[in-house]
Amino acid sequence: MDKLVLKSLISSGLVGSIFLVSVLNLDFFRYFILIVFVITLGLGFFVLDLKPTLANTKKALKYLMVPVLVNTGGIYFISTLFQDVLKLALVAVFVLVNYFLWISLRKVYNLRERAALFYRNLLISLTFLAVFLGLSGVFRLYIGVSLSEQKNFYQALVIIITFVITYYGSSFMASENGADMVKFREYNLVNALVCSELAWISSFWVVNYPVIGNTEKSAIGGTPLPALLISIIFYFIWGVISHKVDRTLDRKILNEYIFITFVFILVLFLSARWLPVS
Repeated sequence: MDKLVLKSLISSGLVGSIFLVSVLNLDFFRYFILIVFVITLGLGFFVLDLKPTLANTKKALKYLMVPVLVNTGGIYFISTLFQDVLKLALVAVFVLVNYFLWISLRKVYNLRERAALFYRNLLISLTFLAVFLGLSGVFRLYIGVSLSEQKNFYQALVIIITFVITYYGSSFMASENGADMVKFREYNLVNALVCSELAWISSFWVVNYPVIGNTEKSAIGGTPLPALLISIIFYFIWGVISHKVDRTLDRKILNEYIFITFVFILVLFLSARWLPVS
């Protein structure tokens, strides 16, 4: 068996085991997030064949942030669901995601395999997922503290973290897409600022999506709507500016991005439950 395949199987299996145990022991959920964070960083060094030194950490940090966001956001996302069957199904999905994520990271990190176009494109797609899961976790945490006396502080914290996540996601995908990072930096900044502005506006009225049922419990299920909305806008802005930088942006491509974005946002706004459960 190929060494990289074996390492990816071990890594994805270990992450999946932690996810599964967390589903069965929600009382210790906060500890599982920390465990997943530490284990994911350790697995990054294991898969990339790096010694855990400060120099290697700085070098690999931009790659390791993708699995960290996917796994910490993923385990938090699963914990918010109420259907046990769905939880177990998503654990299996995250095991599969981790398997391909670790393989992609290694092949892209290894400069001798930079020509592996399929894995670079896969890694870029998984970065979109990482941004969404990261934002979902941030707004989930914000819901729990939004009624506290320090609401303004947590609101500012949400805006800052949203900026960091979206700026990182945009920058990472641009670099892996072969963009000129000097030219792309201002576009990354615009993307992150727009998403942060949306985070600020959305933080005044956070609802979950979808809400199925009319019970109080059902109202706290689902995904925070701001995380979905910001992820869609992030996808739109990054898609448009990446085509612009590549000089492939034309009216047809722009209209496609506008149409897709409009349809998704329209569906979200029309189908979301904006008022509390009576």
